[in-house]
Amino acid sequence: MATQQQYGKVDWAGEDRQNNSQYSRGDKFMTLEPGLNRIRILSEAYKYVFHKIKFQNDSQSKFGRNIRCSIKECPLCAQGEPQKIKYVFGVVNRKTKEFKYLDAAQAIHIAIKGIQKNMPGYENVYDYDLNIIVNPNGGSTNYYQTLQGEKSPMSADDIEMMDNVDVEFIEKFIEPVSPEDVSKSVDRIQSWLEKQAAKMAAEAAPAGQGQERQSAPQKPQAGRPRKAVQAAPSPPPQEDNDEPEQKTIDDSAFNFKLIKK
Repeated sequence: MATQQQYGKVDWAGEDRQNNSQYSRGDKFMTLEPGLNRIRILSEAYKYVFHKIKFQNDSQSKFGRNIRCSIKECPLCAQGEPQKIKYVFGVVNRKTKEFKYLDAAQAIHIAIKGIQKNMPGYENVYDYDLNIIVNPNGGSTNYYQTLQGEKSPMSADDIEMMDNVDVEFIEKFIEPVSPEDVSKSVDRIQSWLEKQAAKMAAEAAPAGQGQERQSAPQKPQAGRPRKAVQAAPSPPPQEDNDEPEQKTIDDSAFNFKLIKK
């Protein structure tokens, strides 16, 4: 029987703690771009549990859709869908010089732990930048590469951002959703995909096909020119995070020294 994954704070020293709240993504998160992404870690990591689901006829997502797990009485767990883990922690995006939260794949977290374990002098994750290289063609094993940068002290701006990390926001973000919300997420994504498929089919159909009759064009009112109205593009489902599925690893054995300034 597969290990039931938990959620909560994961100290870089290895201790796990559970938290409770509710989540909302907003624009607070850093998007990892193809190529080099340089960051400085500013907080402990907090893990949460999700499922990676590949929907039928979903041509817009290469690797599947992320759907949050309820952990208890989860309908996707009941269907045998494996649990996956991601980690949230505060970072400085060196490219933009902005504070963001990073929603990191488990592969990134384990790579950071590996640096702490295998690189003498790099036990403290706050002492150096990290270079996360994204290769969209790397598949599940080489999609991410995480390398340590040279050790350097934090700047005054880094320290100020570190002091302003909103732990309550992270705790709300990682909390499991309800079983009902899991089902609603599946239904919402399926409905969105069906509407997109119907829209594409209508656009591809020959002119006039499927129309029994066409209504007569309306005359514009005199003195009031008609404005062109463009429909707003349909937003993608909120939990879409298109990255490859990766093997979930039990990380409870990781226990490395933490020296937080």
